[in-house]
Amino acid sequence: MDFFVKVFFCQLYFCIYSYIRLCYMKLTISKSKNATLYYVQKSYRTESGKSSTRTVERLGSIEEVEARFGKENTMEAVQEYIKGLTKADKELRRDVVVKFSQSALVKKDERRCFNGGYLFLQKVYHELGLDKICKKIEKKHKNEYDLDDILQMLLYTRVLYPGSKRSSLEDAKRFIERPKSDIHQVYRALSLLAKESDG
Repeated sequence: MDFFVKVFFCQLYFCIYSYIRLCYMKLTISKSKNATLYYVQKSYRTESGKSSTRTVERLGSIEEVEARFGKENTMEAVQEYIKGLTKADKELRRDVVVKFSQSALVKKDERRCFNGGYLFLQKVYHELGLDKICKKIEKKHKNEYDLDDILQMLLYTRVLYPGSKRSSLEDAKRFIERPKSDIHQVYRALSLLAKESDG
């Protein structure tokens, strides 16, 4: 179990670092035989998940840059300008408008609030291939419970709601996809994972 947790957290740290890095714009310099041009570029992810960059603004040649930002401390002024663009971009993406109706009736005992924060962790989980490892273990031992479902539940709740195994099961009931296992199956799954990690 410790091995799975360590690998998961390492990958999680990398993804958070990558996300933070993608939020910033940077100055790039394109050199050719005839000219040196300056651009403001921003990193982003394509639909396939690959990292790429796009040009936000063409600043022009060094003469154009100096004419715009001054000949003294030119690059410092450019970097301050890029920081301002980054801040404005963050503020723009932060504005979300949610409309609610005061007249709408909610059915009694109907669950309307769910935690979707684990969906980001779910992506990391599958990229690590932990679901495939669980399937292999299940085939070997022919379990009557879903090992993959239990491991996901334990990892996600350990990040979002650190606590005991019993409280993890209760906390996971707030997720959009609720766990299908009971506490006895969770303990059996942990014993199996410990046995497999030792072997």
